Amino acid sequence: MNYLIVQLSSAAAAGSMLLVLWAYLPLAWRLHDPLGRVLAAAATVLALAYLLRSAAWDWAHLPSGPTVNAVFNLLIVLAAYLFLRGRLLTIPEPERSHWRWWTAWAHPASRCLIPWRRK
Repeated sequence: MNYLIVQLSSAAAAGSMLLVLWAYLPLAWRLHDPLGRVLAAAATVLALAYLLRSAAWDWAHLPSGPTVNAVFNLLIVLAAYLFLRGRLLTIPEPERSHWRWWTAWAHPASRCLIPWRRK
């Protein structure tokens, strides 16, 4: 019974991620708005990472280990990078030159946890 519940929940999660992948993949290529394009690409990569990880462990029972896990983790890191690039694009243009993709999470500076960025 537990195996059936795990397989059904995995199928439901993978199916929903497949819908996300199907919905956002065309947007990542077609949108002219840079923010929309980056966020669509991030959602696509994240959904793809989930689908591949789910296929490897829930269905195919592929051997796991550091090497296999590293591939999925790199896809998650790529998605995080794209999401942070999108966050950078939401910073108002006059302030944007003072921020980088790796610090955009801390905008605005008044809520920043980095001491030298606080104003």
